[in-house]
Amino acid sequence: MKCKLLAPVMVIVILFLMPIHAFAEDIPYNGYTYDYYDKGQPAPIGYEPLSVINATTLGVSNFKNPKDMFLDKDGKLYVLDSGNHRIVVIDPKNNKLLAVIDAFTTPNGETALKEPTGIFVSQDGHIYIADSGNQRVLKIDHKGFVLKTYTKPETSSYDNKVEFKPIKVVVDSSKNVYVLVDGLYDGAVVFVDDGTFTGFYGSNKVEMTLTKLADSFWKRLLSKEQRQKMDRSVPVAYSNFDIDSRDFVYTVSKDVSSIFEKARKINPSGVGLWERIKDKKPKFGDLEFAVIDGKVEESLFTDIDVDDDGFINMLDSAKRRIFQYDQSGTLLFVVGGNSDQLGTFLEPAAIESDGNDILVLDTKRGNITVFRLTEFGRSVHMAIKLYEDGQYKEAEQPWKDVLKRNSLYEAAYVGLGKASVKTAEYKAAMEYFKLGNDRPEYSKAFQMYRKDVIRSNFLFIVLGIAFACGICYLTVKKDIFRLRKVLKPYNYHFQVLLHPFDAMNEIVQNKAYSVRFSAFILFVWIVVKSMSFFYTGFIFNFNSTEDFNVLVILAGTVGIFALWTISNWSVCTLVDGKGTYKAIWVASTYALIPYLITQVVILIGSNVLVAEEGIFLTWISYIGLAYSILIMVSAMLHIHDFSFKETIGSIAGTIAGIAIMIFLLFMAFVLYQKVFEIFVTIFNEVTLRQ
Repeated sequence: MKCKLLAPVMVIVILFLMPIHAFAEDIPYNGYTYDYYDKGQPAPIGYEPLSVINATTLGVSNFKNPKDMFLDKDGKLYVLDSGNHRIVVIDPKNNKLLAVIDAFTTPNGETALKEPTGIFVSQDGHIYIADSGNQRVLKIDHKGFVLKTYTKPETSSYDNKVEFKPIKVVVDSSKNVYVLVDGLYDGAVVFVDDGTFTGFYGSNKVEMTLTKLADSFWKRLLSKEQRQKMDRSVPVAYSNFDIDSRDFVYTVSKDVSSIFEKARKINPSGVGLWERIKDKKPKFGDLEFAVIDGKVEESLFTDIDVDDDGFINMLDSAKRRIFQYDQSGTLLFVVGGNSDQLGTFLEPAAIESDGNDILVLDTKRGNITVFRLTEFGRSVHMAIKLYEDGQYKEAEQPWKDVLKRNSLYEAAYVGLGKASVKTAEYKAAMEYFKLGNDRPEYSKAFQMYRKDVIRSNFLFIVLGIAFACGICYLTVKKDIFRLRKVLKPYNYHFQVLLHPFDAMNEIVQNKAYSVRFSAFILFVWIVVKSMSFFYTGFIFNFNSTEDFNVLVILAGTVGIFALWTISNWSVCTLVDGKGTYKAIWVASTYALIPYLITQVVILIGSNVLVAEEGIFLTWISYIGLAYSILIMVSAMLHIHDFSFKETIGSIAGTIAGIAIMIFLLFMAFVLYQKVFEIFVTIFNEVTLRQ
């Protein structure tokens, strides 16, 4: 009897759960993020579509070309229904219509909106409209009465050739009005509340490209009239902006190709903050690009929104996606896609935050899609907020929950690393930062860990250094390891390090060329190059182990060296150089010795130094390279019996010869590809016809 009663209950439970499971499976987009090397990595979805708000659900006439929306401090959503010249006020939580403002009155009578493109609601409840078609910004109350009109500034600092067509407007806590004007490259136009123009804010910088550099060069050679006909190099105009509770302004630009400059965070003084970051600069939008019909498909941001917790949502109109970042510019989630399903968009125009929810206005569909956080998304947000509130230990568990769902989520490792630093667990922090590929933070943790290790093991470190110095002294002075006998046949070769010109002259005069020793040096070069790829200290190692290729290592060592010797022999033979190919090959390897020694020193030093001390490694590298060049010059001078001037000329000719050979090899490779494609095409044609 109990079994009979239990069966219907189980069926009901299963049926109840099925829609939830189906909903999760039916989300029409995949979550992803990017790793340190800008490679896309699959990730759980951070936001899922919850519902849709449209004219039908609200009981009003259809939206017509809606352009913008804004959520005020009371949770009311103001939709700028541009095609209908009205503002629709909504309660998005309950999908309920609150008001429609379609009549606008000035002290002189009625007025109408014309192609309005932007809306903002200030803290005191006043509504600001970028009325682009009428070349003005209106400040109105909730009944549509116009309180103030902002128009084109009558000042010489404003370019009179640019019409005052406002596209977006925001207002700060001091009631300063910031207006983006179409075609104006000086930044946002700023008015005080009474309409007085005060200047420009946060001008973007000129994006320098190869084309613009070439134009700059030609302008120096052209006449004034010719220069005026050329395009001006002007800063990139902003496409949209938002302002947070601290009056920090966040901007996006559509016409920027650099992934570092698609968005900016500007403080109240007008200073950009993200571009001042020296390490780990934020990157915005998709980092992997597709080429369609010869055109690169990249992210084009048309709107930006900052929620109450500081999370930054950017709307990509090209990819029809939402990119969410934290305050440091770290990518958290990617949401949406290009289709007509729930959770995707056809023509996204505006984005707003409602607590933890995200609202996206689709102009083409005439609706608003509401997204809510998933469990994964909530864990990420909770961890970040706990850390920012100073609850470092409490932030660890949410990050661990994130990693249970996605072990490739680098931001979680970085978050755990930061929490470990705050609790003085530096070794654990280093491991987390390494997994999160955060080198600047790893360097800070390593510096503290190194300090603790030195402090607690100072005596042993001093004794170890003294012992190593003693061994070196006994090896050099007393020859306790009998190295002199082993190295005696190669005495000439090591003398090159101390007396490059004299030793090289003796080697040439005595023809003391050791092919075996030369081969050993090349082998060491390959080994050092390979070890540097894997074992350079994490702070200074930007290689991905997946990219290691033996052929690339060989091409970068033996290949380059072979090109050098072939080119030098060819060039010097034409100008009566006396050196044989064997002499050039062997003597050139001797010149590599200082470079290889410094590379070993750098390999070791990179594992004990922090980022700020990396300048020492740079100088060591320069010294080794310069000394190797000096020995190479000495070798070419003595081998070919050239003067110093002739030697420099032959080296320049050798470098030119290498460039020509690389070009010819490249052309041969391209030709091989074309011939191969032809044979494949012929083979496929014959096969298909049979």
